[in-house]
Amino acid sequence: WRQGLLNHPARKTALGRTFDAGWHTNARGVAFSRWFGYGLVDAQAAVALARTFQPLPAAISIEQETTATGPTPIRYAGDQAVAPQDSSLAISINQDVTVERVLIAFETTHTKPSQLLVTLRSPSGTVIPVLVPYTSLKDTANGFEVGILGVNGFLDESARGEWRLSVEDISQTRGSDDQNDPAGLPQLSTFALRILGHAPTAP
Repeated sequence: WRQGLLNHPARKTALGRTFDAGWHTNARGVAFSRWFGYGLVDAQAAVALARTFQPLPAAISIEQETTATGPTPIRYAGDQAVAPQDSSLAISINQDVTVERVLIAFETTHTKPSQLLVTLRSPSGTVIPVLVPYTSLKDTANGFEVGILGVNGFLDESARGEWRLSVEDISQTRGSDDQNDPAGLPQLSTFALRILGHAPTAP
């Protein structure tokens, strides 16, 4: 893959906070863009690789959802260049699987999805935006949920460890909810995860 010819600039809020870094390099050194995927195919390199390519092991699928932890308040982290307050749910995977693709589902009681920044962090520390703010998603009456959504960018990472889905509302300044009862804030209610991959292969 080659991404040098494909420009995906970082996206920032009006006050300078980055919410999408553009090109993300994961823990295995693979570059990924939400606009361009893994970049342009290098045809010459692909043909050379095909001559010696060894089939991957049989496919593995792991499905899990949060059960022990309950809903968590979605904080108003603010349109600022600061670390967000944590509003997240986590799932731990105990199986060694090399990731090819990740599918997620989540449910919130938040009624303004265009204000939300949703990210997924892998056990290796790679963070990929799942949903970015300033979209054309319309307000809802009873909350916002995603039934199934593919999240790329974790190619070749290990699935073992904690996967964490974080949600924040960037529409207000930090601290605006400090006087509010957390029970009155919108909630991140559920988080489900499906890992598609294969058994680890020799390096």
